[in-house]
Amino acid sequence: MGFHVILSQIQRYLLGQDVEAQQPWEDERLDEVGVLTFTTEPLEKDVEIAGPLKLSFWAKTDFDQPVTQAIIDQSFAFIQKLLNVSDDQDLLFDLMNRRDVQWIVEVNDVFPDGRAKNITSGWLSAWHRPYDPRDPTRLDPAYNAFDPFYDHADKYPSPIEAGVTYPYVVEIWPTDNMFKQGHRIRVSISASDFPHMLPVLHPSKNTIIIDATDHQARLDCQVVNNIPSDAWKWVSDIVGQDNSSQNQILREFSAVNEYLLTHTDTTTSGDADTESGSDTTAEGTASVSDEGGGGACFIAAVGV
Repeated sequence: MGFHVILSQIQRYLLGQDVEAQQPWEDERLDEVGVLTFTTEPLEKDVEIAGPLKLSFWAKTDFDQPVTQAIIDQSFAFIQKLLNVSDDQDLLFDLMNRRDVQWIVEVNDVFPDGRAKNITSGWLSAWHRPYDPRDPTRLDPAYNAFDPFYDHADKYPSPIEAGVTYPYVVEIWPTDNMFKQGHRIRVSISASDFPHMLPVLHPSKNTIIIDATDHQARLDCQVVNNIPSDAWKWVSDIVGQDNSSQNQILREFSAVNEYLLTHTDTTTSGDADTESGSDTTAEGTASVSDEGGGGACFIAAVGV
């Protein structure tokens, strides 16, 4: 629930101590054991990405490992005790007992010393992929990523069949992160994220299909390196907040509160080009483009 992070946040933002690298929960390498990962070469220059991301890929699933009823019963009993779930809440167990795949995608910032810091993540049930109603093995032409009103796949989930190749698009939570020169960008794909998500009890073998023509894999994001540096300002500089505090983070926190409550801003918006990493290879390498455009900006947490 995040309680273990409170101490490190106090040390970092109130005491000015950079203790992030000392916290084991800030290193994703333990989670990446046995997980499919794609990692760029060390970046030749800083790369900043902002906004939502999406990962598109093709995969097929085989449910070739039977599950005994005893294992299912033991799993249900464990989760009932752990989460205090009663027997009459069958919906949760129905979701866990279907032949499904949980696609878990993480975007991580890999430091020169090898530490991998999670930046953002996304989740998708294979049954809730944005499929074409006329052909469940194709992507829905009416689907637009991050459209809050697109609900076809959620209202009418489509079961997957073993051995059939399907397209998937995993929407990843928006972020703003500067990947520094010498760092690497890593994308990891797995099929479990307990306790964030209840597990699927039917084991599966999943194969990612990647080629340059019919089954491309791509990470789409916005690269905003070319936004002029003077377009990014501390909010405290905009609203004229009292700068008596010696702690820049505390000054900014106070200024943001005032800004959200009282300030009226007029800006002109610009178009940001969508950039995407190039096609990945089966060996687990990747690259990212840094030629994206940027729009007008009036707020950024630079220096944090």
